[in-house]
Amino acid sequence: MTNMIYCERPRPTEIGGEIQDGGFAYRLEYNWAQWPAPLEGVHTLNGVFGPDGNLYVATENKEYPVAVLSPRGEFLGSFGAGLFEKAHSVFFTPSHTVLVADSSKTAHVIREITLDGALVRDFGTLG
Repeated sequence: MTNMIYCERPRPTEIGGEIQDGGFAYRLEYNWAQWPAPLEGVHTLNGVFGPDGNLYVATENKEYPVAVLSPRGEFLGSFGAGLFEKAHSVFFTPSHTVLVADSSKTAHVIREITLDGALVRDFGTLG
């Protein structure tokens, strides 16, 4: 069973506000993620929790396209530099690789990469 929070629901706009869904309560904490200086204020587009409990976040920063945060929000590193113009979404595969969509006008492809950032294959045609 998967619990989901639907985006069309009212969202809190103040720190400490809560989202209620299916008997669960989620509190909004703006300063949870401890970004390094190059990622402060970066636009993040999607995140997914990995089997290791860390959060993998797609960012619009070409040098840090997939950022990894610990459950406490600590920045652990990133991977995929040089492979994406605008990482948009990140999803885990059953083989513990990640699928990352590049939504830039020059790439527009889904790339499967390892957690070390090595390209496995592309879905679609690059460009």
